[in-house]
Amino acid sequence: MGANWPYSIAQAQAVGGERDQSFEWLNRAFKQRDSDMQFVRHDLLVRSVRTDPRYKSILRRMNLPE
Repeated sequence: MGANWPYSIAQAQAVGGERDQSFEWLNRAFKQRDSDMQFVRHDLLVRSVRTDPRYKSILRRMNLPE
Protein backbone atom coordinates (compact mmCIF):
# COMPACT_ATOMS: atom_id res chain seq x y z
CA MET A 1 0.00 0.00 0.00
CA GLY A 2 1.27 3.47 -0.83
CA ALA A 3 3.99 2.24 -3.18
CA ASN A 4 2.59 4.46 -5.93
CA TRP A 5 2.47 7.61 -3.76
CA PRO A 6 5.62 7.65 -1.64
CA TYR A 7 5.87 11.44 -1.52
CA SER A 8 2.28 11.76 -0.33
CA ILE A 9 2.93 9.21 2.40
CA ALA A 10 6.05 11.17 3.41
CA GLN A 11 3.93 14.31 3.68
CA ALA A 12 1.38 12.59 5.90
CA GLN A 13 4.11 11.18 8.13
CA ALA A 14 5.77 14.60 8.44
CA VAL A 15 2.47 16.27 9.36
CA GLY A 16 1.87 13.56 11.95
CA GLY A 17 5.27 14.16 13.53
CA GLU A 18 6.67 10.81 12.40
CA ARG A 19 10.06 12.07 11.21
CA ASP A 20 11.77 8.70 10.75
CA GLN A 21 8.89 7.30 8.73
CA SER A 22 8.69 10.50 6.71
CA PHE A 23 12.34 10.13 5.72
CA GLU A 24 11.83 6.48 4.83
CA TRP A 25 9.11 7.56 2.41
CA LEU A 26 11.07 10.55 1.10
CA ASN A 27 13.92 8.19 0.30
CA ARG A 28 11.51 5.85 -1.46
CA ALA A 29 10.08 8.78 -3.39
CA PHE A 30 13.59 9.77 -4.47
CA LYS A 31 14.50 6.24 -5.53
CA GLN A 32 11.22 5.84 -7.43
CA ARG A 33 11.65 9.25 -9.03
CA ASP A 34 8.30 10.42 -7.74
CA SER A 35 7.57 13.60 -9.68
CA ASP A 36 6.20 15.27 -6.55
CA MET A 37 9.73 15.38 -5.13
CA GLN A 38 10.14 18.58 -7.14
CA PHE A 39 8.12 20.34 -4.42
CA VAL A 40 10.18 19.18 -1.43
CA ARG A 41 11.98 22.52 -0.91
CA HIS A 42 8.79 24.59 -0.69
CA ASP A 43 6.19 22.10 0.51
CA LEU A 44 4.61 23.32 3.76
CA LEU A 45 3.51 19.79 4.62
CA VAL A 46 7.11 18.66 5.06
CA ARG A 47 8.40 21.79 6.81
CA SER A 48 8.60 19.93 10.13
CA VAL A 49 11.50 17.82 8.82
CA ARG A 50 13.57 20.65 7.32
CA THR A 51 15.76 21.02 10.41
CA ASP A 52 16.79 17.37 10.28
CA PRO A 53 20.21 16.69 8.66
CA ARG A 54 18.57 13.99 6.53
CA TYR A 55 16.59 16.70 4.76
CA LYS A 56 19.78 18.43 3.59
CA SER A 57 21.09 15.06 2.48
CA ILE A 58 18.05 14.56 0.27
CA LEU A 59 18.47 18.04 -1.22
CA ARG A 60 22.12 17.26 -2.00
CA ARG A 61 21.19 13.97 -3.66
CA MET A 62 18.71 15.89 -5.80
CA ASN A 63 21.35 18.53 -6.64
CA LEU A 64 19.21 21.26 -5.06
CA PRO A 65 20.55 24.14 -2.98
CA GLU A 66 20.27 23.65 0.75
